[in-house]
Amino acid sequence: MVFKMRIAKDVARLRTGAGLHAFMGADAAALCNLTGRLIYITAFAVGRQWGATDRPDARILLGAASALGDLMEHPGDLERHRGAIQSGLGAIDRLMPELSEWALAEGALRLEQLLQSSDGLTTGHVRAALQMAA
Repeated sequence: MVFKMRIAKDVARLRTGAGLHAFMGADAAALCNLTGRLIYITAFAVGRQWGATDRPDARILLGAASALGDLMEHPGDLERHRGAIQSGLGAIDRLMPELSEWALAEGALRLEQLLQSSDGLTTGHVRAALQMAA
């Protein structure tokens, strides 16, 4: 029970920070960091629970991840990508009640491994977590 509460607290913290940056923040790097983490953890849980899925919210997650990738390359384009990122956060809000805490925890662990690797986190990792073809 304590483990589940900790996961819920960590995800809520990420969601709050990502939401604030997505709606009114000007720090592209912070937005990419918080939102990218949340998108990957959610995408991993979606892929773990439902496998390859054609759910619209899974596709929206991938679109938001792509917008974050573009934003990382061009931090000055924040306003151009803000809508896609906000849509991704909305998809997360819709998906989250259906996701297992265990799948979310596994996604968080996998994320930490990715962040420690030389590749870091990319849109390709989100696509793979969602089990979507390239």
